[in-house]
Amino acid sequence: DNTLRYTRIVMHYVTSHYATPFTLDELAAEVGLTKSYICRLFRQHTGTTIMNYVNLLRCYQAIYMMESGVTITKAALSVGFSDYNYFSRLFKKVIGYRPSEYMSKIQAEKAKI
Repeated sequence: DNTLRYTRIVMHYVTSHYATPFTLDELAAEVGLTKSYICRLFRQHTGTTIMNYVNLLRCYQAIYMMESGVTITKAALSVGFSDYNYFSRLFKKVIGYRPSEYMSKIQAEKAKI
């Protein structure tokens, strides 16, 4: 299916560029399709929007970094967020905890081991 190929191209682009700001227009130009068409295809194949996918990827990358000892602020900046408060709100929306709450939970679990 050719449309699935476009979704894979979008996923590859996002995986390679999530840490730097990019627009859906830039992504569409890279793929060679209109913005509305790639958004529709992506949602059809994944069940989510491109920006939700970007935010999910950024949050999970931040978790990986934080669990590796990077500070929350540095992790947020490294995955493409310039505003810590926005990162914290989005992280809570995606993960269910604020970043500091998440790290406290992880540290408590590590202490049990």
